[in-house]
Amino acid sequence: MKCLVAIILVLAASFPVFAADNPCYSKAVPFKSVPHDKRSTITLEARRVKATSGDSMTYDLGREIITIKADSFQSQRFLMDVKGGRCSARETVTLEPMRKSPFNTVFKAQNPHH
Repeated sequence: MKCLVAIILVLAASFPVFAADNPCYSKAVPFKSVPHDKRSTITLEARRVKATSGDSMTYDLGREIITIKADSFQSQRFLMDVKGGRCSARETVTLEPMRKSPFNTVFKAQNPHH
């Protein structure tokens, strides 16, 4: 019996945790709309960043998830703040769609004056 419990504990510890990698992430965020096929200005908030990977982030708009590539100094600073655990991080950027399509979900975050 002790051996079975030990095996179960080892197996449970070896499975990845399926939670957001950002401790600031909050599932209960108000809906935010972003046009999928044209540029738009948005204020990024740390509580909406679900996960990060390199220079990209998975961003929760409330009803949908988009991917944002940090392509400007402001967005890279925001991403570094989020990775550092700064939950109050906010930055205004312009989102440029990676492709002109109403189904696009991947954007580049650029300087808002670009």
